Amino acid sequence: MKPSFASRIFLVVWVLVMGWLAWSAFAPSSGRTRIDAGQLRTQFEQLPEAPGSRPLGQPRVVEKSALTSVSRNYVSSDSFESVLSQYQSTLPAAGWVYQSSRAAGGATSSIKFCRASVSLTIGVIEQDRSGTTYAVGVHWGESPRGGFYCEPSDGPA
Repeated sequence: MKPSFASRIFLVVWVLVMGWLAWSAFAPSSGRTRIDAGQLRTQFEQLPEAPGSRPLGQPRVVEKSALTSVSRNYVSSDSFESVLSQYQSTLPAAGWVYQSSRAAGGATSSIKFCRASVSLTIGVIEQDRSGTTYAVGVHWGESPRGGFYCEPSDGPA
C-alpha cells in the first residue's frame, strides 16, 4: 500500500528535525532559558491563519534537549508568494520580526521571523497550479548553529 501524501510529509519533516537534533546534540550548552512545548503551543495557537488556508491534521510537537517545536501543515488554493505576503503583513503587528528567507529555484521557499528567543518558520512543501501545501512552525533552539535559533534581542518578548 502506498503511503498517503500527509504520511510522506510527516516523514520528511520528522527526518529533517531528527537530523538537526543529531547534528546539534554536540553543540555546547548555551545556558539559555528553555521554552517548553506548552509555551510554544500557546504561541502557535495565537498565530493567524492565512485566508483561504486550511490545516492538515493536528499540530506536531517535538521536545528534545536542544529543540522544542510545534508545527502544522496547511493547504491553500493561493500561491506560496500570496501566503507569504499575508503572513508578512500580519505577523509584525503580533511582535514577530522578519529575520531571513531562503530561495530555491529562483523563488522564496521559506521565511523566518523571531520574537524574543522563539523563531517562526513558514516553508513551502509543494506547489502546483491547484495551490500550495506549506508548513508553519514555532521553535526554540539552544544552539546558534541551528536554523531555529533566535537571540532574545531579535524581537519583543
